Amino acid sequence: MLSPAEYDAFAAAFTVLGRLHIQPADGQTRSDVIGLLHQWPLDSALSQYSSRGLELLAESAQRAENDDAIITDQDTLYGISASAKVPPYESVHCGQDRLVFDRQTLEVRQEYAKLALQAPKYNTEPDDHIGLELDFLGRCCIAALDGHDMAQELAVSFTKEHIVTWMPAMLAHASQEATTAWLRGVIALTQGALETWFTAIGLTYPHE
Repeated sequence: MLSPAEYDAFAAAFTVLGRLHIQPADGQTRSDVIGLLHQWPLDSALSQYSSRGLELLAESAQRAENDDAIITDQDTLYGISASAKVPPYESVHCGQDRLVFDRQTLEVRQEYAKLALQAPKYNTEPDDHIGLELDFLGRCCIAALDGHDMAQELAVSFTKEHIVTWMPAMLAHASQEATTAWLRGVIALTQGALETWFTAIGLTYPHE
C-alpha cells in the first residue's frame, strides 16, 4: 500500500507526462514545465532516468529550442501526420499483426471503463496511446487518494498486463530516435517515473 503522498506524487507525474506525450508542447507549456522542474514530484535520486530527464529539459531551455523543432520531432517520432519512427500504441508493439485498434486497444478500453473513463477521441483514435495509458495510471492514483476501493489494484494489474509489456522497450527506442533535448527529456522523465513506480509496487524496471 502506497502512502497518500506517494499516490499524489505519482498522480501528478503521470498526468503531466501523459499530456506531454499526447500533444507536442507549445512554448507556454514548455515554459511552465521548465519553471517547475525544481518541484518535480518524484525524487530524481531514485532513478538516473529522472535526473537525466530534468537535465535535458533544462538544456532545451538553454538551447532555446523552438515550436517548429519540437513539433517536427514529436510528429516524426510518433507519426502524428505521417508514418511513425516509433508508434505510440500498445497494439502495434504487442499485437500479432502490429496493427492499431487491435485486441490490446479494446482490452485497454475495458480497463479505462472500470473507472468510468474513456479515451477523449473514442473510436476515432486508439485508446492505447502511451499518453493515455500514462494518464490512466495517474487517474488510478487520484482515485486511490479519493478512497476508491479497487484503484490501487487496478493500477498494479494495468501495469503488469499492459505497461510492462511494451512501454519500457518503446521508450528506449524512442530515446534513440528523438532529436530535440525537449522530447528526449520528456522520454527520460517518463522512464524515470515508471522505474520509480515499478519499484514502489514491487516490480523491476527492464533496462534495455
